Amino acid sequence: MHSVPVSRSETVRQIPSKTLSLARRASCMLAVVVLSMGAGAAFANPSDLDIRFNSTGYMMDNYNPDNSSSRQNAPFLPIINADGSFVVFGQTSNGATATAFLQSFSANGVAQQPVLINDARPTIAAYSASDKIMLARSSVSVAGVNVPGYLKRLNRDGTLDSSFGNNGTVADPDMLLLGSEITLGEDAQGRIMVTSFSKGLMRFLANGALDASFGANGIAPLPADRAQFETFLAQAVATDGGYYVLTGGSGGDANSLLRYTSSGALDTAFGTGGRLKLLSNSVTNTIAAMPDGGVLALEGCKQGTSTCRLNHFSKTGSSVAMSARIRELPQGVTGQARLTRGALIQRLSDGRILMSADWVGTLSAPPWLATGQLFGMFNADLTPVTEFDGDNGLRVHNPGFEFNTTMPNRAALNVNADGSILYVAEATNSSFNPRVAAMRLKGGLTSTAPTPVPYVPTPDWPKPFSGVTPAANLAINVNTIGELVLETMSISSCVIIQSNGVQGSLEGIERFDIGFKILDMDQGIIQVVKTRPFNESGSLTASGALPDCSGIYEATTNRYTDFIQLGTQTFTVVFEVIDEPQLRLALRSAVETPTR
Repeated sequence: MHSVPVSRSETVRQIPSKTLSLARRASCMLAVVVLSMGAGAAFANPSDLDIRFNSTGYMMDNYNPDNSSSRQNAPFLPIINADGSFVVFGQTSNGATATAFLQSFSANGVAQQPVLINDARPTIAAYSASDKIMLARSSVSVAGVNVPGYLKRLNRDGTLDSSFGNNGTVADPDMLLLGSEITLGEDAQGRIMVTSFSKGLMRFLANGALDASFGANGIAPLPADRAQFETFLAQAVATDGGYYVLTGGSGGDANSLLRYTSSGALDTAFGTGGRLKLLSNSVTNTIAAMPDGGVLALEGCKQGTSTCRLNHFSKTGSSVAMSARIRELPQGVTGQARLTRGALIQRLSDGRILMSADWVGTLSAPPWLATGQLFGMFNADLTPVTEFDGDNGLRVHNPGFEFNTTMPNRAALNVNADGSILYVAEATNSSFNPRVAAMRLKGGLTSTAPTPVPYVPTPDWPKPFSGVTPAANLAINVNTIGELVLETMSISSCVIIQSNGVQGSLEGIERFDIGFKILDMDQGIIQVVKTRPFNESGSLTASGALPDCSGIYEATTNRYTDFIQLGTQTFTVVFEVIDEPQLRLALRSAVETPTR
């Protein structure tokens, strides 16, 4: 950068020199943060791949003990731990023999040797709040011969849970589990919820016995208007104790939501007679319970995306909130063809909605189609969290392999304790065989606040974080702003780095304490003299909240804006970098901040 002569506006000339001094100091603080990054610094989004994970942000396991060209490792149930490590229950086969396996992975995606489980080959698996693995295998009838399925429950080490059923197994002699597509879950009381093609929704007690208090001897009634080939694709436990079931027709189209009461009757207050029809162009395998007793569903995404959206339905079936059209076009992609069945929707502890779906886009030349994994983040009202990607709250990643999450429970999506976002699911390798795969995003939008620790003052940093509490009548939306102290000719504040309005970071740090000294009061020149990560101690303001960061440095314009308090006045200031090597900035404007 070249030095730029200072040219102050009439507005600047009219403010006191003390105000100029404050504005200059705030500007310097911003310069310290940005200039220390260097010209080549990257601006990170929470939706970026986290390269701390396997050095790329994604991984695919290649467990193949006999080097079989037909080795298939199909994950049935990924379980993500709070620290980002994960365990996968699945089935491995070399084309001749198949067996279940339990495999652990570190938080960096490093696989351990799997544990083989010879007596468990289920249709579906689910995780229990009691830290157990629940299994269900469909019952089948071949040429008039019935082959009963089962329910099983395993401990986390893969051994059978002897407290469940008959030494860990509940047989199905009555063929309740008949049908290739079944779902499996658990309600808040630890009761096991199962759907099958032949019977619909069933409830079992924690010991494996049918719950006679639910429906008719444990089985809820099927809808009277059920279509001939209507299957049950997903389930969710409502927050008021009821149950939602997602159904689909032939080909897996998600057509309807059913709602049952806690006693197993169709809830006739929901939709029409307990059924709510979704858009005909819907395809998904997941739904999510909402705090109001309603349910969240993805609809209209099977062919084209003109109607692709998230829809929050109340417990009567009315639409509470609806997202904008879900459509993301990475560079070089001409259109979005569809989202496939393997979508995941998760409501986070802060009320936001995180989703992931297998994405297919269109190209203008062969091979005509592109595949990837779509991630999206939404506020509770289903408006996009634009900070997630700096745009529309959506992001597509292509790791070089294709995720294939068409069956319920076979994928997991989680925000780890450090705020990173982990997705674990089945993917296909170059030989079109299933494998365990994972992808991790940087995240950070939903990480929990740090636990405060005692702050030890130093001569350079006497306070745990820079800035002061603004006057309550100011028309601003931050709880901490910069401060100009005339006695020391210094400005202290906090700064956020942005590029084209998108928040960035330096070595993973997004906010910085910054200190300026005033070099020339008349010309409004300030210089950055110190920086550090903002509020590392996790200290709180006097009102008990985490402090905000009021300063913003925009890298594309080399300008720093902030609110700076000088005595009883507060000014909105803009500084511009004029000498990068010396970290100097010049005041461009300063106006008194309006009141409410």
